[in-house]
Amino acid sequence: MYRQARDLYASHGRGGTLVRAVVGSTGLRFVGMGLGFLVGVQLARALGPAGYGVYGIAMSLTSIAMIPTELGLSQLVTREAAVAEAAGDRAKTRSLLAWTFRFVLANTIGVGVLGLLALLAFGPQMHGGLRPALIWGLALLPVVAIAGICSSALRGMHHVVKGQLFELLLRPGLLSVALFLLWISGNAGVLTPALAMALNVLTACIGIGCVAAWLAPFMRGVKSVPQAPAERRRWLHSTIPLALGEGMRIVSGNLAILVLGLLAPAADVGLYRVAAGVYTAATLPSALLNVACSPMLASLNAEGRIVAIQRVNAWMALLLVLAAALCLIPFLLAGRTILSLAFGDSYAASNTILVILLAGELASAFIGHPTIVLNMLHHEKAVTKFSLVALIVNLASCICLIPVYGAIGAALGVVFSQFVWRLLCRTHARRRLGLESSLLAWRRL
Repeated sequence: MYRQARDLYASHGRGGTLVRAVVGSTGLRFVGMGLGFLVGVQLARALGPAGYGVYGIAMSLTSIAMIPTELGLSQLVTREAAVAEAAGDRAKTRSLLAWTFRFVLANTIGVGVLGLLALLAFGPQMHGGLRPALIWGLALLPVVAIAGICSSALRGMHHVVKGQLFELLLRPGLLSVALFLLWISGNAGVLTPALAMALNVLTACIGIGCVAAWLAPFMRGVKSVPQAPAERRRWLHSTIPLALGEGMRIVSGNLAILVLGLLAPAADVGLYRVAAGVYTAATLPSALLNVACSPMLASLNAEGRIVAIQRVNAWMALLLVLAAALCLIPFLLAGRTILSLAFGDSYAASNTILVILLAGELASAFIGHPTIVLNMLHHEKAVTKFSLVALIVNLASCICLIPVYGAIGAALGVVFSQFVWRLLCRTHARRRLGLESSLLAWRRL
């Protein structure tokens, strides 16, 4: 199987490009994860649980506001730029960029007006400091959207690593430097959720300048060609399913924090956000398996090699279980000490939340990674349908459990919904494709 995969990747002269993209992306993800974790530590220590909770609510609401602002345009630009690059038609890419920039600015104005009206109406009932933080969040919307579009164009033109630098390196790196400068100047005590959001806007503006400078040489001398109305309508219609899938992913990732912010004190949000940040870092092997195995599964499916796909499933499940177990053990034994050393004594209580999340990841790992299998074998509609079911389960669980158990209830809701999601996908793969994604796949071999 290894030789077949190697030969496949080496064909058409794309082997070196693919290897560089995968290796570079993996390295960037590790560095980006480290920088994101460092920023989390800096903010958590400077703001305290309550302030960090307010900041977390503001960032979650801003992330959800980005759904209608971006509307799946990043994925559309990557796809269409890749097609245009293959045809040697960069004029079409420039036209696409001009159209998306106008589209984003129009959406931003609409979302901004609605956001300001909501802040005027509900501002007095918000947690202290949340309203000014959200105002800076509105300012962040167009900056991140335009930077994302430029990065997507770079990825579409096969500059995959450079196209990920803004999200994984520039934003967290510049923010970490800004927080460090604030600390060494002796002004760390003046940091508020609103100032932290303002620093996000500042560093994102610097980052967008770098991304625009990287993209400019590819667009230099290329004139924008007016596209037919039918082409623009095709672009617009393509954004809807892309935005739907991306939107459910973003809402699912922020739902627990938002419900927690409505039903519990801000300090509980801060404790949960610390646990969720460590959990994200601990589940990096799952993301790397997605990157590494997705093209292999798609290629094996094209060749009709079902037995090989089943073998890949077995190895994925085994690696997921081992990785989840290794991540859980240290926090079972000395989690409070680890979190106290990293984030401060006030965050030791986050360990219970983190252990629940990691235990849920271990339980889900026994099911394997059926979502990857279904996406690569052209059953992505089933994944979208089950994602919606999991989102509803997550919302219902959080509403029922958070008033009783606080942040622990939020963790239980997330764990339960993730398990249901993978279980539904695994059942679909068994019934429709005859594939076993769980650890039981080894029995079929």
